[in-house]
Amino acid sequence: MILIVGNVLKDVYLNLDSRTESFEIDGDGVKWLDFGFDTSSHHYFSRNSSFGGAAVSLEVLKKLGIEAKISNSNFVFGEESSSFQVSDYRYILTSEDNVSYLVPTLPSSANFYPPEKDPEYLYIDKSAHLSLDVAEKIEFYLSERKNTKLILYLKDTSSPAYNK
Repeated sequence: MILIVGNVLKDVYLNLDSRTESFEIDGDGVKWLDFGFDTSSHHYFSRNSSFGGAAVSLEVLKKLGIEAKISNSNFVFGEESSSFQVSDYRYILTSEDNVSYLVPTLPSSANFYPPEKDPEYLYIDKSAHLSLDVAEKIEFYLSERKNTKLILYLKDTSSPAYNK
């Protein structure tokens, strides 16, 4: 069994309407949109949502037939997931073949609680924002369980938790 440490994210995709929005193109060919905070309206064609972060890792592992769960989470795919409380939202703005992301300044920290049954692998997902306290809990847990292997998917190694 693989125990995933990470955050379940909700990605919200907004496909902006390039016909009604005033895009400008700079000298490098990058499109820009002025979002003036002047109570103006901006238009989009469609809004779609999907789960991201640790939910993607869980889905991939399950589709491969590997038993997995997210630490300190009861997340499952299906009708039950629609009422699940997510850690953070990411807004993904698209227009034709361009994309921009709006992400939290302070992402939620991942939690780790030792499971009842020791997993074969402890997988730190790239969505996990580890505090020093959580990193120390994981380090202690692994020091006591020599048969549990660690898998890291690092996104940002500047966190103090990764520099231990």
